[in-house]
Amino acid sequence: MLDYDRLKAPQGDGEVLVLPTARECARLLKENSATLRVAETPIAGRTLLYWRRATRATLLGDPDRPAVVLGHQPEFIHPGVWAKHVVAQRLAQAAGGIAVNLTVDNDTLRATTLRVPTVHEERVGLKNVPFPNLSARRVYEELAPLSPPQCAAISAEVRRTMEDRFDASLLPVFFDALADAHTARDGVSQLVIARRAVERELGIEIEERRVSEIDWTPLFIEMLQDPARFVACYNAALAAYRAKRRIRGTE
Repeated sequence: MLDYDRLKAPQGDGEVLVLPTARECARLLKENSATLRVAETPIAGRTLLYWRRATRATLLGDPDRPAVVLGHQPEFIHPGVWAKHVVAQRLAQAAGGIAVNLTVDNDTLRATTLRVPTVHEERVGLKNVPFPNLSARRVYEELAPLSPPQCAAISAEVRRTMEDRFDASLLPVFFDALADAHTARDGVSQLVIARRAVERELGIEIEERRVSEIDWTPLFIEMLQDPARFVACYNAALAAYRAKRRIRGTE
């Protein structure tokens, strides 16, 4: 297992940190799959193996195909996070499986602006550009899709901020797709469509699933059937986390 507390982000331009290595990822994928294929942990009157196969059959159409699963909120993400999509696709292809991104649409918004890089007299800075319809403490799945005029307005503001660098980027692809998807059922679907348009330009094609649409009933039933055990496990894990990171207070 990785000791995350010992990892340190590279400080130099162009430096990368990749752990586990590509070879280790392939090995761990096989080992994890083999372990879970015989998992007998009881959950809601069934085994983890049963629920795993049922969930995979529903979400992926195949209970046995290898799957590389990742996830993030439907917001702008920095390259270090986005790189997971590239790794997941390549790892899944190498294993003859499928890569799946879970869009965490049941989370609350953390940011209501886009942090756009600026350059002035060879100095790099950031400008916060408001994103329409975003308001703090709202859940992502409550977002309404943006209209074409709204998409055009934020695209124009980002273009003014970035100047010539805007057209040299993939942001025109993103905002064009965002405007074209204004008839999407909600803002989350619109954002996902726009992101996937950019990913196609980069040769990335992975499956998308929304967390709000995944069946969490077995886990919920297990919590209700033995609430004392759930509370004890949760509090023990929380206490261990707080002690390791020397977190004090009640929040």
